[in-house]
Amino acid sequence: MKLQFISHSPNSRRLILIFAGWGTSPGLYAGCTRTGWDTLVAYDFDDFNFPTDIIAQYSTIYLFAWSLGVYAAHRALSDVNITSAFAINGTLTPVSDNEGIPNDIFSATTATLSARNLTKFRLRMAGSRTALDNLESRLPIDSDIDRLRSQLELVATNAENNNTITDTLPWRRIYIGEDDRIFPAAGQHNAWNHHRPGIETVSLKAPHFIELAEIVHSVIPDTERVAHRFHKALPTYDSAAEAQRLIAGHLADMAVTAAPAGKELRILEIGVGSGLFSRMYTHRLPIASVTYLDLYPLPRLNLVTDERYIQADAEKWIEECNEQFDLIVSASTIQWFSHQARFFANAARCLAPDGALVCSTFLPGNLSELDRLRPSPMLYLPLEKLEAALHRNFNNVIIESRPIPLTFPTPREALLHLKATGVGGSSAVSPSGASLLRALTPPPGETVTLTYRPAWFSANNRGNKTND
Repeated sequence: MKLQFISHSPNSRRLILIFAGWGTSPGLYAGCTRTGWDTLVAYDFDDFNFPTDIIAQYSTIYLFAWSLGVYAAHRALSDVNITSAFAINGTLTPVSDNEGIPNDIFSATTATLSARNLTKFRLRMAGSRTALDNLESRLPIDSDIDRLRSQLELVATNAENNNTITDTLPWRRIYIGEDDRIFPAAGQHNAWNHHRPGIETVSLKAPHFIELAEIVHSVIPDTERVAHRFHKALPTYDSAAEAQRLIAGHLADMAVTAAPAGKELRILEIGVGSGLFSRMYTHRLPIASVTYLDLYPLPRLNLVTDERYIQADAEKWIEECNEQFDLIVSASTIQWFSHQARFFANAARCLAPDGALVCSTFLPGNLSELDRLRPSPMLYLPLEKLEAALHRNFNNVIIESRPIPLTFPTPREALLHLKATGVGGSSAVSPSGASLLRALTPPPGETVTLTYRPAWFSANNRGNKTND
């Protein structure tokens, strides 16, 4: 196995880990980067021995495995603490008539491999001659045919004993190209339904090769883009944020109920934005101080005597924070976090013994009306996983959820709402106004709907001895 960083910073704590497809090299994955993340490519799988020391510095690791890289990751990373894993056109049973590459095709590919047949394989992989022509500058020019054959033989030999291997990777989402001519789509569906029933699956109109950069960018938010969109929307946010106002109002009620009694509170608010939520709870609580934390510079709210403003990445900031707060609150922000479970652990550490965490977030299916414009739906933590992560760190966990549908008389009104509130995701390519209008246009005689799917929760620090 070879490893190569395509972006690297000595102080980074977040890693995009790519397990490459057979016969490819790091050049194919050059676009799989995000600001604040390192990117490491594992490729040329002559063995499945992964040197864990190379990733020891990272607290958050997102694995993206493509093709035979899915199986290689399954074999190599059983002892690695992966945060989330994503499989693209591959299975845990790569040599299988029903769950992978059919046995006779895999055997024939191995036995007859040559430079000419490798080109034919790549043509099937790309889906068309034009697509392959566009990829060729990113593929190895002089491939070692004997070595590639031995890698296929390694997979075939190990796959025979695959039933003895326990899959420990936290697969969050499976991407399946319905036009895949290497791993048949039907076999992929069979495999994942067998090994991980109920797992989220995204079907794409795509061949075996899917541009991994688009998937990486759809899964990992571009925090700079998010900050820019919401900052740009500040002047219009409060007047347009109908759903957000309902969410913030209910969250303020929960914060008042959960706040420790009999003291003036030290509050940390994450993702302050326009201060819509801040104004809802401030006059209802006895407050000693508030620390406002956001990605972009905030105007002073002047709601309490002692206000502090911090511009920072909240996940990184709270990981290094040594302060204590009585109440940590956040309205519709933590869905952008890359490692919510770690955030909960850090929040618990930063709370006083009787302190509470009170937040709103969003669940899968949020604004699903926009999904057709994204390379894949945004990644939200399912309700059951949110609840489990909270119970690991807190007592008295209370979670509520309900959809909030907004209706608009025309697609244009819906589009104006999205722009005025800065909502719409962080995809690498922003949909045009025209494409948004087309996506939002309903059948004749129907109104336009945008459906928010929020979840609210409150949780007490474990220093509070009350049992769950």
